[in-house]
Amino acid sequence: MREYNDALDALCFTEEEQAMLTKKLEQAAQSAQRPRKRRHPRRVVCIAAAVAMLTASLTPALAANVPAVYETIYAFSPAIAQRLKPVNQSCEVDGVRMEVVSAAIQDNVAEIYLTIQDVQGGRFGAEAPDLDDSWTLRCPIGQSYHCELVQYDPQSLTATYYLSITNREGESFPSQLYTFSLSRLRLEQQNSWVTLDVDLSNIPLDPPLERHTVFAIGASNGFPPVYDRTDRSCTFIQPQQPLWQSEDGLFSLSAGYYDGQLHLQYATKGWSEDNSCGLLLTGPDGITVKTDYSAVYVEDETDTEYREYVYTMPYGDWMDCTITGSLITGVRILKGNWEVSFQLNNDG
Repeated sequence: MREYNDALDALCFTEEEQAMLTKKLEQAAQSAQRPRKRRHPRRVVCIAAAVAMLTASLTPALAANVPAVYETIYAFSPAIAQRLKPVNQSCEVDGVRMEVVSAAIQDNVAEIYLTIQDVQGGRFGAEAPDLDDSWTLRCPIGQSYHCELVQYDPQSLTATYYLSITNREGESFPSQLYTFSLSRLRLEQQNSWVTLDVDLSNIPLDPPLERHTVFAIGASNGFPPVYDRTDRSCTFIQPQQPLWQSEDGLFSLSAGYYDGQLHLQYATKGWSEDNSCGLLLTGPDGITVKTDYSAVYVEDETDTEYREYVYTMPYGDWMDCTITGSLITGVRILKGNWEVSFQLNNDG
């Protein structure tokens, strides 16, 4: 996991990033219920042709070492593939190999194409590992992060990721030697999407409040007024009698309404075991309701994480909404210190 201060800064999303993350959550929830579409053969041919053109444009020595993984880059995004420059820097820790395949910086955005492979075997399973927000591109400017799994091959036990880092203040990344590091992977997690059977007519008005030091906070339009940056504290509703609880007792949902905002608070037991959760509030039209912000604090005494989602809406407008929860359990953590350095020049 990133250092405490970096984690807070990195989770303050722009409005565009918030919309993108919401879309990804919706897609994840839907994909569990529908089969994946087969890739059209014609697209594969076009991708192979594009890779061939790329290889032909390189010097003979470099072209001979272009990995087959570049086909995946073009399948993911031809535009991104054209921007990225070959890096091919790797390191191996305890039988797991990390390679920065290619990267680029342009103005205030850095992009990285990354592969993680279980070369020893027996570490990765049927699903790709999660980078667990433990990666960073070292640079002394404020950044927001995005990570997307591009492909996972369970036969070669290789996962490929697209990473982007944006300087929210607009300052350009300098041309210099950069160090990319990764400290841990989440393995074997079980992610269940469930529709919560909640009586939304029973949400209390003006519930008791309390302040806590936040572990993480994310907002679409900057930090909310209830967040104090000096001591990193925020206002939360007090834990109450849950409106819903999972059968295993690990997850529960409470709610409250005050100052024109609906507060949905997810409690997750076993935080030290990396149990976690996510939440979507969907309107009767099927459109996800946008959060004003979300904040997290951890109660060490009970090993419980409290994650609060906040929505501005008139009282009672949620009556016909649906709450979908992502319940993540069974996590195994693989710790290491993967690190590579490489030169990047700003093409902006």
